[in-house]
Amino acid sequence: MGGRVWEIFTDVIPMVLSFFALLFSFSANRKANNLTREDIDLSIKEKQEAKRPKLTLEAVTLDPNKVEIYVGSNIDIKDERVKPIIGEKYDYAKEIVLNPAYFRKNVMLNHNQKDYLFVNQCYPDTHDIKNLVLAFGMLNLKIDFGNVKISELKAERAYSMLQEDRCFGNDIELELKAKDIESPLEISLAFAYIDALDTTTPRLYNILGLEREEKLDFFKNREIASKYLNFTEIAYLFSCKTTSSSIPYEYTLILQIDKNGKLVSGLIHDGDEVFYKEANKATQEVGISVICKSIL
Repeated sequence: MGGRVWEIFTDVIPMVLSFFALLFSFSANRKANNLTREDIDLSIKEKQEAKRPKLTLEAVTLDPNKVEIYVGSNIDIKDERVKPIIGEKYDYAKEIVLNPAYFRKNVMLNHNQKDYLFVNQCYPDTHDIKNLVLAFGMLNLKIDFGNVKISELKAERAYSMLQEDRCFGNDIELELKAKDIESPLEISLAFAYIDALDTTTPRLYNILGLEREEKLDFFKNREIASKYLNFTEIAYLFSCKTTSSSIPYEYTLILQIDKNGKLVSGLIHDGDEVFYKEANKATQEVGISVICKSIL
């Protein structure tokens, strides 16, 4: 009897050991396969990142020759670049500013065969434009991205600060998307707002006080930024697709002016880290979220 039991035991033990060996082998192979997939995913990500275009903010300028300003009948400014909103100009201004599609929007607007990054600060209940200021060419940005072919550029988030504790237009919706862009990309800003005090801002007078040949380069003369720019901080988080990659890359464009009126930051950063870091700081100062979002 004892001999029989021993025979059964010696037959079973190899089978059990073989089973556990197979199980261990299966588990090891599975882990190896998992690591392989992780390595593959990492490799793909690294290859995509290697293709990331290098975007550089080449210039931040203001050219008085390219400034155009339209004002309502309650605003009296004597300058050839300032045109009263009357007649055809009145209808044109109403079409832009009082267009429901543009209320509280940041959009691309074509004016005199030129595209502008247009911010309409007017609300749906705005009806009287006697105190309107409609200004084009108030700031120019130049972005270089070399020989890379960009198939799409889209603004995802943005925020703007008028003062350290005062944000601007956190309810404004972004509707900004462009396709098939060539380098360098030149962007001109335009604004529409109702001047509640029946007077234009000092910065507008400063701009109009420039001589025609006084093209301002804020990278070369950073100390004068606050004299002409009506913000302390502005940032855009945007995505970029290229013809060689279907996955969008994110970038942060940020301009910052310090307490002394000096432009201390004018850069494009890879990714969204800088955008959210600075936006969170601003949100804490104001007490509410300062971020505008895309509706596209």
